[in-house]
Amino acid sequence: MTVLAAPFLRNPELQEMLQSLATIDRVRVSVHRLPPELRRRQMTREAVRKQLEQSLERGGVRVVETGVAPRVELLLVVATDPDVAGALAFNVRLMVHQTVLVDRLQRRLTVPTFADFVVGIEPEAEMTATVRSSIDVLAEKLTRAIRAATAVVGRQPGNVSENVHLKP
Repeated sequence: MTVLAAPFLRNPELQEMLQSLATIDRVRVSVHRLPPELRRRQMTREAVRKQLEQSLERGGVRVVETGVAPRVELLLVVATDPDVAGALAFNVRLMVHQTVLVDRLQRRLTVPTFADFVVGIEPEAEMTATVRSSIDVLAEKLTRAIRAATAVVGRQPGNVSENVHLKP
C-alpha cells in the first residue's frame, strides 16, 4: 500500500522518486507486448494502451506521441503453475522513464525514476478484469503522485518535466 503525504512534507523530505514527478504535465506511453495468457483472453496491446492513456488523461496528464516528455511504460507479466489449476499469477508494472544528469558520469541518461506495481493471483476467469482494474489503479496512483509532488516542489525555475537532476 502506498500512502502519499507529500503535500504535508517540506521539499527536502519528499522522496526523490516522488520529487522526480513534479510538474509532469505530459507523457509518452509505451506498452510491452502482452503475454500469451492475456492475448488468449482477447486483450490487445492497443486496447491496453488506450485504457492507460485514458486513465492518465482523466488524471490530468496529457498523452503525446512525439516530442520531449517522460515515458510511462507498462509491463504485464503472467505466470502459471501446473500445481495450481485454474489460477494465474500476475504482475502489472508501471514505470516513468526520464532523462537525468548523473553527476558522477557527467552524462544524461534516460532511466526509470518512478515505479509501482500490482501483483496477485486470480482465478483465470477474473484475470482480464483484474488486470484492467490494476492498470487504472496504477495510473491513478501516478497522477496523484504527480499532483502531490508538484504541490510540494512547485514550478521552480529550471524545474521542467523533461529534465530531472539527480545527485549521486
